[in-house]
Amino acid sequence: MNPRLWVDCPELGQPYGTAARAMTAQLLNGRRVEIIPAQTRKSYKREVAGVVLLDDMIVLQDALISAGLAWVDDRYCNMAVCNQWRQHQTDAKAARRGLWAAGSPVPPWTWRRMRH
Repeated sequence: MNPRLWVDCPELGQPYGTAARAMTAQLLNGRRVEIIPAQTRKSYKREVAGVVLLDDMIVLQDALISAGLAWVDDRYCNMAVCNQWRQHQTDAKAARRGLWAAGSPVPPWTWRRMRH
């Protein structure tokens, strides 16, 4: 697997960062999950992994993208599931869900670079 982020949520200081965190907490609360590590080292002092909610077989990343609360990082997302995620992102954009309601949302990787 590529040792980079495939999907990235807004940072807490960005618009919709708090909403992405709240949705994540709501989806994961009390649920059994499987963590699928995406890399062997931390990125931005965080673990990068896929998260599957086992009882419903929901992939957290897919739910966040579909809700318009995460971006697919086209620089690194090259797995088969990335095409599905890209379609869900296109659908969220067209429906102006979440961060796509704003005119030109700033991706978190750009936002982090501007802050450092």
